[in-house]
Amino acid sequence: MHFRDLLLSMILASGCAAAPPLPDPARRRAVVDAIAGADAALSPDDREARHARLAASAHAFFRGTPERFWRDLGGDPRLERYGGEASRAWVVGDAHVENFGCQENARREVVYDINDFDEVVVADVQLDLWRLATSVVLTLREQGDLDAAEQREVVEVLARAYLAALERLGDGDAAREHRLTAREAYGLLDDLLIETESGEGRGKLLDRWTATRDGRPVLDTGRADLAAAPELEAALRAAWPGYLASVDAAPFPPGYFAVKSVARRLGAGTASLGVARCYVLVEGPTSSPGDDRILDVKEQRAPAGPAPEGLAPEERVVAGARALAPLGDPHLGHLRAGGRGFTVLERSPYRGRLDARALTTVRRAREVAEQWAGLLAAAHARGAGARAPALLRRARADAVGFAALVLEVALEQADAAAADHAAFVAWRAGAGPRG
Repeated sequence: MHFRDLLLSMILASGCAAAPPLPDPARRRAVVDAIAGADAALSPDDREARHARLAASAHAFFRGTPERFWRDLGGDPRLERYGGEASRAWVVGDAHVENFGCQENARREVVYDINDFDEVVVADVQLDLWRLATSVVLTLREQGDLDAAEQREVVEVLARAYLAALERLGDGDAAREHRLTAREAYGLLDDLLIETESGEGRGKLLDRWTATRDGRPVLDTGRADLAAAPELEAALRAAWPGYLASVDAAPFPPGYFAVKSVARRLGAGTASLGVARCYVLVEGPTSSPGDDRILDVKEQRAPAGPAPEGLAPEERVVAGARALAPLGDPHLGHLRAGGRGFTVLERSPYRGRLDARALTTVRRAREVAEQWAGLLAAAHARGAGARAPALLRRARADAVGFAALVLEVALEQADAAAADHAAFVAWRAGAGPRG
């Protein structure tokens, strides 16, 4: 048995239990109390920034509070209708439309794919699809050009396309090779990839984030979103051998990972705002500063979903990401510094994201939804390993009923997110912006 499949089997054996959804109005109070309690340890500035982002829209609130989704649906009995033990695998854990974007893969191709695995866990794959479908509903509601019937049509297309992709990609090699470059993508996404590949790149990334001091390139701590962090830098440098032991060094030349500069990254993320995060400038393939690499070193904590037993948070993220995206970033690894776990990956020089305001017609939204579904299905097939052919077999025989269930859950969750967001905004207005 492949190590990944053995690890997955061990995690599956542990199982998990989820609390049922809270009824109104206790639910609303619990949502606000949970946010206030979880954010109490943040600095006043970070707390205000996070709360402002959560208050911006129902979709921003939904994205920034994955724990409420897992509390609501992690143990939902409707999962058994089409799922069960055979539909449990590595899942993204926080699948939403903002967690897809352009990036460079291990083959140096610019692709459009899932780009955030911080919440990766082992669970029923339907939960990823339900979360993505909810995100689609909230996105289309905010975009405003599609009516309710058209929004439902897009979600049904998403669910059916997901099942069709599972059927098509059930073979391990097919799932592993599935990717969207500008050649394979269509609709809005091929244009996005072409624009991103031509308009961005490593040189421009280095120009944005580095400066020359005393004749050598360093991260530019004159930026508002970077700051010197001498204590954290010392801890990371001391822990760097642990990171090097966690990556496959074969593709990289000697000296590639030599650390040149470290800076704290400020103000990034919503759900993760306030966790320790640094950028690390390393030598890259040659001594020329033009091919330096910027690595993103991010603290990892317990996920919103059921944490696998036997894995530290940083180990969980790396194990899950490698299972779901084996052709992903070859820099991906982990380390421990100052008693905390961190993941490491390259700060991609290609960061194009789809602007939801472009989803102005049913055709455009359908085309993008089909491709989101294909990418999610491919990730799940890879994450399931040898178990992939068994994923959601009952659903494939009842695509209409399966799509109806996905739509049912997505509409419920979208309405709940809107209500929870309104409750949070009202609380924030009464409590003051610094709560």
